[in-house]
Amino acid sequence: MLILFSITIIVLSAVVSSVLLRRMNETLQNYVSNLVAADSRQLELNIDSYLDKVENTVSLLFSDDKYYQFDATDTSLSNYDKIQAEDAIDQEIVNLSLMENFSDFGIVYANDENTGMISEVTTALYPDHGLYQAFSDSINREKTMDGWSFGYKHNYDRLYYVKRLNNNAIALVSFYGRELETVFELPEQLKSMTIRLVNDDNQILYSSDDNEVGSTLQPEIADTVQKMDSSATVLQDSYLINSNTCSNGWRVVCTIPVQEIMKDGAVLRTRMIQTVTIIALIILAAGFLFYLRMSRSMTGMVETLSDQAEHDLMTDLLNKQTFEKNVARELSSYTGKQANVFLMFDLDNFKQVNDCLGHAKGDDVLKRLSRILRETLPEAYLVGRIGGDEFAAFAAYTDIDQKEAERQVHVLIDTIYTAFDREFAQEKEQTGISVSAGVVVAGPGEYTFDDLYRRADRNLYVSKRNGKDRATYES
Repeated sequence: MLILFSITIIVLSAVVSSVLLRRMNETLQNYVSNLVAADSRQLELNIDSYLDKVENTVSLLFSDDKYYQFDATDTSLSNYDKIQAEDAIDQEIVNLSLMENFSDFGIVYANDENTGMISEVTTALYPDHGLYQAFSDSINREKTMDGWSFGYKHNYDRLYYVKRLNNNAIALVSFYGRELETVFELPEQLKSMTIRLVNDDNQILYSSDDNEVGSTLQPEIADTVQKMDSSATVLQDSYLINSNTCSNGWRVVCTIPVQEIMKDGAVLRTRMIQTVTIIALIILAAGFLFYLRMSRSMTGMVETLSDQAEHDLMTDLLNKQTFEKNVARELSSYTGKQANVFLMFDLDNFKQVNDCLGHAKGDDVLKRLSRILRETLPEAYLVGRIGGDEFAAFAAYTDIDQKEAERQVHVLIDTIYTAFDREFAQEKEQTGISVSAGVVVAGPGEYTFDDLYRRADRNLYVSKRNGKDRATYES
């Protein structure tokens, strides 16, 4: 009877233990899936912000017809007129490129002449002419007459952006793929995850594994991604795969081997089975206690996941997705708002901090600026990190009118600049770092997030173009 009872207890313990472990594995998989989805979405937003900066910079060439209408193939132009036009274009391109770290930024004409800064690496791709035709073929968006491309003549170091200016001229911009390292930030909890940026042909444009750049996605992953929606997560036998589509059609693809996710669960299962073979009653008690303990632990992890999904992992500010959602909710709910304030901040010469002082110092600068914004802005403000070194804040005023809001905002901006200068005095001397701002104070009315974002972003660019380290206001 004792033997039968012991066998029954052993079998019951084994069954209960198996159920507990399966539920633990399922919970762990769901936790990791949600964390990967949240991080991948943030990466996609960061990429869109980076690509938008490039496109917006090129679009500034349309500010004056002497830049975008000039045609170097026009034989009716005198040498003097041609030289004058090219000098003006060169100067404008130099001014625009001061804001970015481009490898190429220039204009290529149908006769393969070029102005601006077209590198020898790029011109060497087509030494016997054909540069204009090759890059013109990459224009695949008819509405905007532009396009992104990669891998010309097996050169996988750079990403290219092309935009048509006129029938015989295209603007050409490139930057090194490794520049995206500042965009693809990998959380510590997902250190086993591989991050990739791929094009329509599943060619890898960037990867956290440098050896993959230029190759194509593994067939198993590529086939799954091809069937996925623009934003989705799929758990296969071998990988957990998440994919998000960027604004230009490229995809951010994140993968984690299932065996890495289940590694801890496998260890626990082995130990539990060994314990079951030793004594049934201890197994049953230990298994039950283990389940309760894991349930509490997983509850804590789920709560942590919820917080991480809404906040930027480095600065603990709202991430772009959550910031946009919360601002949109504030704008859609009418509670007697008399003024809406939208602020955007961007660090000037931030790349110099990373290059001269190291990426750890760059991360520290972002955290310290975040602290300044949290401590300076009133509690009513929503504050978020919306890109690599871009921040935004929003507040709706119900107790003061637009004119008083403008006055208070000017005081706030001055306070932020004073705090910034005091906090980063050493870094300003070493790297020339500063902060530019775009400010919108809108009166009563119906607005969307995109309305205020575009206006503030436009003002931010004005600050950048007018010398940086300043704020541009609009009401």
